[in-house]
Amino acid sequence: MMRIMAYVAYEVNLNDTALKTIAKVFELTEADTSRRIGRDYAYYGKALSKAGNDSLGTDYLFRAIAFDQKNGDLYDDLGKMAMKAKKYDIAAKAYQDKIANVTKVTSGDFFSWGRALYSAKMYIEADSAFSKVTELSPTWPNGYLYRGRANGQLDSTFTSLSAVPHYQKYIDLISADSANVVKFSKELIEANSYIAYAYLKQKDCDNSLIYWKNVLALDPKIQQAIDAIKIIKESKDCK
Repeated sequence: MMRIMAYVAYEVNLNDTALKTIAKVFELTEADTSRRIGRDYAYYGKALSKAGNDSLGTDYLFRAIAFDQKNGDLYDDLGKMAMKAKKYDIAAKAYQDKIANVTKVTSGDFFSWGRALYSAKMYIEADSAFSKVTELSPTWPNGYLYRGRANGQLDSTFTSLSAVPHYQKYIDLISADSANVVKFSKELIEANSYIAYAYLKQKDCDNSLIYWKNVLALDPKIQQAIDAIKIIKESKDCK
């Protein structure tokens, strides 16, 4: 009964009650831990996280997963908890384990894995995960946006320009719906600015100018674009 009370209290946002009650369940089963079930660990972990103790909460989620490795929700809870605590390596492992152990995985699972890898600065692995996102959901823009970001980190000297086609694909997909242009203007500015600067580094001033003008069309106050256009117009290499 105390176990059920703890679960219900958590679900109706009575977290203090949930935490105290599930702690009592663990106290009563201390002498015989076989009486504990996976959901005890899961709810203890979630209640601890909600109370601000993400570190201990992740420990209990790991224990919950050991009871039920096919439960995708547990991996998601662990991943979100670890991301919140900025334990990106743990989050990446949670999503990787979900993909390895759960029968049905989605592009969203690969996206969550990629974001955790990206946050952990594992850019090669992140690009691989985002590549799977674009394979499974080829018309979803965010996969291409994050492939652009990951490749941008990998090509910090703008040598291979490997990020450009991904940012371009993001621009194409978003721009296909005029409502998205306003909604995602920040990301469009990012994508156009990156491509514009990449072309400028290659001294391809005509193409660079096109993308800087795209940036100003989205926000005429972007100083980086204003300055870049001035440099292009005054540069001997661009005439």
